[in-house]
Amino acid sequence: MTDEYVSLKQLATELGMDRSHARRYVRKLGVTPAKRRTPDSGGQLTLTVSAQEAAFIRRTREEQGFLASFT
Repeated sequence: MTDEYVSLKQLATELGMDRSHARRYVRKLGVTPAKRRTPDSGGQLTLTVSAQEAAFIRRTREEQGFLASFT
């Protein structure tokens, strides 16, 4: 499986949210994060979402008016 994953920590930073709030927000959207070992977590288990789920979360957050357009 060669899917790319985004850590919840990284996603929270992009969205300007606290990690715990981002976790609750993601679960509220119906996305269940998976625990994975990532290089940026020093090999420790961290919560991640797939790249497609991360794009959905970003798009939803923007549609709700929380993110400024990057263009």
